[in-house]
Amino acid sequence: MSKDDDLALMLLKDILDGGNFGANNDQRYVESLFITDYERKNIGHKRLVQFIRTMNSMIKDKWPQAQKFPILIIIGWIYFPCRRIKKICTKEKAPIHLKQVFSESKDRKELYEKIEIYK
Repeated sequence: MSKDDDLALMLLKDILDGGNFGANNDQRYVESLFITDYERKNIGHKRLVQFIRTMNSMIKDKWPQAQKFPILIIIGWIYFPCRRIKKICTKEKAPIHLKQVFSESKDRKELYEKIEIYK
């Protein structure tokens, strides 16, 4: 296989894993937090830095008052994970395996950089 064929196969697998045409993998949403910013415009940061920036943007988007009162960002860092944990405990959401999600986000980020999807 050529390099382009490998890239096309990786992209097809990514599309199918995303639930557009295949299985809907619930952890992919969390993977995206490590890959790109909340507005889906930038993939230029390391994954952990990107996660922090994305969470901050998400909190500001969900709570517009956080723009004026930055203390709400800290509260959001507590509230949103606790809300997710509650949903997991009540079986509304499936558990997230952060170590697995973080490692799988690396492959997706590399793919997106190769096909220049965010340029």
